[in-house]
Amino acid sequence: PLILATPIALMGGVSAASKRHIIVKNLGSIETLSKVNAVIFDKTGTLTLGRPIVKKMTANASGNGENELLAIAAAIERNSLHPLAKAIVQHAKAQRVAPVLVQSIKEEIGAGISGMVNEKTYFLSKIRDSEGMAIGLYDQAHAELLRFDFEDQLKVDSPQVITQLKKRGLRLLLLTGDKIEKAKALMAPLGIEMELQADCTPEQKKDKILSLKRQGFMTAMIGDGINDAPALATADVGLVFSHDEKTASTDAADIVFLGGDLALVLDSINLSINTIRIARQCILFGIGASVVGMVCAVLGILPPILGAVFQEVIDVVVIVYALRTRFV
Repeated sequence: PLILATPIALMGGVSAASKRHIIVKNLGSIETLSKVNAVIFDKTGTLTLGRPIVKKMTANASGNGENELLAIAAAIERNSLHPLAKAIVQHAKAQRVAPVLVQSIKEEIGAGISGMVNEKTYFLSKIRDSEGMAIGLYDQAHAELLRFDFEDQLKVDSPQVITQLKKRGLRLLLLTGDKIEKAKALMAPLGIEMELQADCTPEQKKDKILSLKRQGFMTAMIGDGINDAPALATADVGLVFSHDEKTASTDAADIVFLGGDLALVLDSINLSINTIRIARQCILFGIGASVVGMVCAVLGILPPILGAVFQEVIDVVVIVYALRTRFV
């Protein structure tokens, strides 16, 4: 029973998770998630829809027209999977700008992306002094040519999910690359207090998780972008919204959500807790019944043939009970 209960229960939990569009890549992550007491959130694509749009585009004085600069930015960002990059590409399509050829693409996590157009190097990176989400297009002399300001929306189910997680006594943290003012404005509709660390780089997110682990917390990191990969890999269990794409984050995560609903986080935690509970019940029953059978055999109450049958009955009961995890 000890050998049978755990793997069957875990595989049942994996099956139940897949029905909810939750992909468990590592069986051990189910047990780890059931013990988590600190949950760390990224913002974009996690608490928010992850589909920001360009709210405003501002060109600085230069020899290039606004549409020409937009075409260059879109050509470079087309090679990135970041949500803000996708927003720039969509904005370029909406403006019907002519495509341009880009070469020598190079993306550095947390720093930005660069490329060469007409033998000139351009790069895009986050504008650090911006109050909201903003990206700048720069030339090789680091002069800002074009500025993109974005807006995003909170997921409809975010307040309810955060409230439920808080009621469980979990420590909740929001680590975001946004400025503190923007992050606080986002958190206001949640109606609940979360620990906030703004203007974070990917390395700082990773360091914060390491600090929590040193304090004895079992951590779960929830993100979606390529910038979240280091933090996801560092946490005890990493959960990521894939948005139907394979990125460094989906490779680094233990659990992948094939959808954008934040409720999937709550579902995965509930599923892991119920799966481990059933596995433990199977182990206790199986071992307990086996011990009773052994005592009866020693006292001569249970003859060898009936003992063999009794042991098989115990095994079958454990298997059937463990399969309940398919329906948790």
